[in-house]
Formats: sequence, C-alpha cells, structure tokens
Amino acid sequence: MKRVVAAWLAVLMLAQGACATAKIVRADAVDVEGKIAGGDTDNVYVVDGEERTFAVPRRNIRDVDHPGNVWMAGSAPLLGVAGILTIMATTDCNGEECGILQAFALVGALLYGGAGLAGFTIGYSQWSRSVANLDPAVGPPPWLRGHPASGPAPIPAPAASTVPPLAAPVDSPPAPRH
Repeated sequence: MKRVVAAWLAVLMLAQGACATAKIVRADAVDVEGKIAGGDTDNVYVVDGEERTFAVPRRNIRDVDHPGNVWMAGSAPLLGVAGILTIMATTDCNGEECGILQAFALVGALLYGGAGLAGFTIGYSQWSRSVANLDPAVGPPPWLRGHPASGPAPIPAPAASTVPPLAAPVDSPPAPRH
C-alpha cells in the first residue's frame, strides 16, 4: 500500500512540473505558455520560463488552460480510495480478525487521504491563483504598474505565409537584490 501511495505521489510530482503554467490559446497567433501575472481590461500579462513578461490582448484569447487541474484530477482517485477505506474501517463487525482489518483500513485511509488532500490542495491553489490573476480588476503585475511600457504590446497581424510572433515582450521584473 505504501508503494502505491508513493507511486501516485511520484506521478503527481512529475505532473507538477508539467502543469505549473497556464496555456493560452490565441485565435490569431501561436499559443503562449507561462504564469499569468495579472491582467487589465485589454491585456493578460504572462511571464514565460525565461522571466520575460508578455502582454497578450484579451480579444485574441480563445481559451485558457489553467495550471493545477492535473493535480486535482490525479488526487481524486486517492481521495476515493481513502473514502472506501474509511467506510471499511467504520463498519461494525465482530471478531479479532475484523478489528485488525479495520485498523489496516484506517491506516490506509489516512495515507491515501493525506496524499490525496495534499495533491488536491496544491492543485486548487495553483488553479485559483491563475484564475484570480486573469481578472481585469487585478491589473498589470506590480513591476509594470505606472510604467510607460505597461500598455498593450503591439502584435502585428499575421501574414498569410509567415508564422505570427509570440508577443512583444514588456519589461521584466527587476532582479532581486541580495
């Protein structure tokens, strides 16, 4: 049982790296992948893996796949098994063997439930933060507020024979000082 829980946690940890960013599907250009740092009425600001900030016009966004949904979906089977084991541990039965089985079911429920709850919490935290940052009321990220470059980044209309650019980068956040 410990190996199964460890295997699920390993799968979820691998999925963490694969789903820590949002994927923004655009109607007129290539998709953008990164962390949603904020948004205003005209743009969504996305920070890519190289810490560059891009302004993606809202009018061009077709769909947003937020991070965290893999964590939540992967945790659901663990929570389901924990629920079944909890029911097994709380049913009435007689005899010494039944008491031992109930104890094992309770331990299993705690292991599966703890792993499932941890994974679901991580996923929900990522998902809700990404969804909240998409709200126009959030505004641009702090490092762009009041900066002249915080306006919409111009994205040229795609030519028929070329691949459209990702988006024009805006100033990135300042490097932390140590």
